[in-house]
Order: sequence, then C-alpha cells, then structure tokens
Amino acid sequence: MKIELEVSGAVVGAIVEAMKREGLAVPAEGRMAPFSVEELVLETGISETGVRRLIESGALPRIEGVGRVLVPVNAVRQWQEGKRKSAVCVARREGGRR
Repeated sequence: MKIELEVSGAVVGAIVEAMKREGLAVPAEGRMAPFSVEELVLETGISETGVRRLIESGALPRIEGVGRVLVPVNAVRQWQEGKRKSAVCVARREGGRR
C-alpha cells in the first residue's frame, strides 16, 4: 500500500518521530543512498525552500552529474552533527537554557 500525504513545517518532524516510535518508519542512521530534496525535508523538518537554500549556499553539497538534486549521506550527517554541537554551545553560553 502506498499513501502520499503533503505536510509542511514543524509538523513533518513530529510525524516522522511518531512513525519511528510506532515502528512505521525505520531510522535512517544506516542509510547509504544519497538524499533527495524531498527526503531531506522529511529528515530535517526544514521546508523545501530551506533545504534548497542550504544546497545553493554550499552548506549541503550537491552530487554533480545527475539529473536530480542529491546530497551525500555523510554530508547530511556532518551538517546535522554540527548543528547539534552549535545548539549545545548556545545552551552552555546561556547557562543551560536553549
């Protein structure tokens, strides 16, 4: 069965987390295939426009020579880790508040 649903904004992250808790979605930690823009929207909870801006700015590199926009998994994981580290630094600077 295939179900398509169009959702945007912060709701996406909440839906993905709920699906993972219920065993309806498999966490992507072991993922090998590059991410499409649509998959990055689901993975990060960022809007499609935001994901495209990250790619255009070079924050997330695009795989060259393919017809669609694809981003390597390792680049996404490094970006996510850097984002987590910067959130921790901000929290420490603010005395533990975020």
